Amino acid sequence: MTVVETPVSGPPTSGTSPHLRLLVAMLAGASLIRIAALGAFPEITADEGLWTNSSKNRVVFGDWFMDLRTHLFLSPVFHGATVAVFGVLGPSIAAARLLSAVAGSVSVFLLYVLVTRVTGRRDLGLTTALVFAFDALGVMLSRRALVESFQLCIMLLSVTILVRGRARDVLGGGLALGVAMLTKLNTVFLLPVLGLFLLARSAGPARRPTGVGWRDSLFLAATSIALAGMVYWGLYAWHPQEFVQAFGFELDGVHFESRSNPVVRLGRFGLDPIQLSRTILGLFRESPFPMVLATCGAAIAVVVRPRGAALFGPWLIVGMAFFLAQMFQPVRYFHLVSPAVAFFAAVAVNQGGGEGATDTRRSALTRRAVLGAYLVFSLGYVGVGAVANRATKLEQVVTWVRANTDPAARIMAAGYFCTDLPNRAYAHYHLARDTAQLVQSLRSYRINYVVYDSAEWRPALGTALAARFPVVKAWSFGVVYQVMAIGDSAPASPRWLDSMAPSAAQR
Repeated sequence: MTVVETPVSGPPTSGTSPHLRLLVAMLAGASLIRIAALGAFPEITADEGLWTNSSKNRVVFGDWFMDLRTHLFLSPVFHGATVAVFGVLGPSIAAARLLSAVAGSVSVFLLYVLVTRVTGRRDLGLTTALVFAFDALGVMLSRRALVESFQLCIMLLSVTILVRGRARDVLGGGLALGVAMLTKLNTVFLLPVLGLFLLARSAGPARRPTGVGWRDSLFLAATSIALAGMVYWGLYAWHPQEFVQAFGFELDGVHFESRSNPVVRLGRFGLDPIQLSRTILGLFRESPFPMVLATCGAAIAVVVRPRGAALFGPWLIVGMAFFLAQMFQPVRYFHLVSPAVAFFAAVAVNQGGGEGATDTRRSALTRRAVLGAYLVFSLGYVGVGAVANRATKLEQVVTWVRANTDPAARIMAAGYFCTDLPNRAYAHYHLARDTAQLVQSLRSYRINYVVYDSAEWRPALGTALAARFPVVKAWSFGVVYQVMAIGDSAPASPRWLDSMAPSAAQR
């Protein structure tokens, strides 16, 4: 099928001082809202610890797998980057968040360049980048120590290189896409998107020789898969058991069974109409302006066929389908589709503002009013979040541990505390699934203190700990129990431990 793109009419694309000033102001604002007071908000989440603990353990103790985490294999590039950052700034959630914040800021510029290149219109590039830059959901993800912001930055770099159209850019784009796959393998959904784009470009108005689109698509796929495959194979050869464990856990979907009830299932993928509906509602709730505008823009694009639709149309459709078909559908996964959402939102703003109409002043005022309302809403959302969602738990725990424990003390806690603690800190997720395993872990790892957090630990474990161990510090969200003194080889209350171990009949 031949795809013919017709540009949406609009202002000239030549650069102007006002345009440059707006671009600089937008980039400065986007960077400030992502980087300012990173340690102050938002409150830490469980996954921030899971994605950073291994890097902390590598930097401080030289051991990637000290607390049995295998996330290194799921994202070797992200872990390599966090090791580099921790080596300079020291291990902390705030330092890891800086990596996400910088990546988010760079992504704003890359998206502006990408849209400008693929459409030939700086005004549309600026509007798209502005929608992306101040989307409250995207801003908050850029302020967390998670992989998606960093991953999307590399994805945008790959596509920005590819769309330049030179033969060597297919190689450059493929290599960058391979790095993105090494950041997280779900980047693979972009392969069919870029393949469709290359095929559409070869069949467009500036027709290329027959087979160029297929050749470029296959070369792009081969380059990216070869690079990612070689590195993943090397990781498998280095630690085969841990590698299989990491990907087996992610792909079999067993740990997602309580979250979804798909009518059709293949590993972690499955069709669950109820969950799918809830996720879509969640996206509109978390990011209402971009989602509503993008829906309108996608409908407009079907009629007017703007330049860029051959790239961002498949990006939106394939990306949404890929993540909605998974049993686990956190909103943060859909950040990888946000460039396409921002593009179609920009199409709606420009076209809905009466672009090309006789009264250009009224059209411009309408567009400015829409974007102004969007900025007020987004900045207000982030501002309210800064007040209501301040990071206090992490600071309280780390301050107490540093002031009241020996540096040699071993601590078991929720994973999001472990990255900032200077001690040997063991995330409880793999080590305390039930009371019997908790008993075994306290002994084998010679744990001195347990930081029980009511938001993360199972209540039964808290009850068992409270029954036998002394409380040495209490907060509204949890308590610290002293299990054994430094140098002791057994927990403080062996009778309790023996009584909590499963009996022979139970075994």
